[in-house]
Amino acid sequence: MKKLLKILPYILLAYAAMYSTIWLHELGHSLAYHYFECKQDVLNFYVPAYFANANPYPVDKAKSATLASWQYFYISLAGIAMNLLLALGIWLILQSNLKFTPLLYFFIIMFLLSNLLEVATYLTISNIYPLSDMIAVQQYNPILRIPLFLLGLLLMYGIITLIMNAPKTWQKGMTIFSMVAALAMGGLRLLFTIF
Repeated sequence: MKKLLKILPYILLAYAAMYSTIWLHELGHSLAYHYFECKQDVLNFYVPAYFANANPYPVDKAKSATLASWQYFYISLAGIAMNLLLALGIWLILQSNLKFTPLLYFFIIMFLLSNLLEVATYLTISNIYPLSDMIAVQQYNPILRIPLFLLGLLLMYGIITLIMNAPKTWQKGMTIFSMVAALAMGGLRLLFTIF
């Protein structure tokens, strides 16, 4: 029980980092729908506590039905782009050598890891068999899947490097978190794409 109480703040922070990542991913889609005049309230979207079936809806179905494939392409990549920009921003903050409390530093690292995982799983797992956002990429220009897949592999390298450079006491938890998150993200996308 003592050990659980000691790691509970870290578990909650890891969950908060992942939830924030998914929420911001859907915000990216929502902003793109708003840009193409298919959505009024950009903050009105769905991200349940268990993450599955998060989506940017509601959108104006009549207007979204008139969008061209290139517009769906940008809407689909908007969530991934949001996560990639956040990861870059967090990485730059970490390069500034600012001092953080251990719990805040853990949250920042897990938020970076979550954003990298979100993008990397889309660009690799969901790219091999187009799922969710990657379906619009396939429909717009299938050849784009190749450079996006290579970018996903590069991000996987970044994830491994991040874990290897994390404090030793965090590495096992970060590894387990990464594997579970990647499998869950890929698996849930498959389920919700099929059904």
